[in-house]
Amino acid sequence: MGGDVEAPFELKGWKVYFNSYTQKGRINCVVASIAAPFVIYGLVKAMKGNKQVAEK
Repeated sequence: MGGDVEAPFELKGWKVYFNSYTQKGRINCVVASIAAPFVIYGLVKAMKGNKQVAEK
């Protein structure tokens, strides 16, 4: 964890943002890992809707 390490090749596409070579890439991986369950929960909650209104 001594700082940024130069990648052995040029990163392209989404690998620029999600990698283990740069500090920013590591942070993005952590944020995505933490946010994923909340996003999934929100989507499930939104898709479920309010079933009480639909039954009446």
